[in-house]
Amino acid sequence: MGDAAEVSQVYHVVNPHTTSWETNFAKNVIASYPRCVSMRPVSFQEWVRVLSDYADKVGSNEMVDVDRNPAIRLVDFFVDVAKSDKPARVFVSDNAVRASNTLRDIDVVNCGWINGWMTQWGLKVENC
Repeated sequence: MGDAAEVSQVYHVVNPHTTSWETNFAKNVIASYPRCVSMRPVSFQEWVRVLSDYADKVGSNEMVDVDRNPAIRLVDFFVDVAKSDKPARVFVSDNAVRASNTLRDIDVVNCGWINGWMTQWGLKVENC
């Protein structure tokens, strides 16, 4: 019998085509919201600071509504990630791409996908 490295296969089923948060993804998400919703893109660090401040403020005075703001459940995790100087994890998807025609042919995340997700989540969508 061979060792575990010889018999085990690992498949990271992630889109092998990346996009930029700053230049593409955030702008497309914001564009998919109704025009009456005022928002702006922020850095991860700023988002974590606001989330943490909200958790501290609300947590000391009342129960946190996790249905309204589910990220609160992971606020400590996000705070640790934001403080870390480690580079982001990259999941190598070469094995999965070789094994899957779908992953091999998939496109980068685009407006159509974002609009579809927003519709599935029950948000009114304006085409980006």
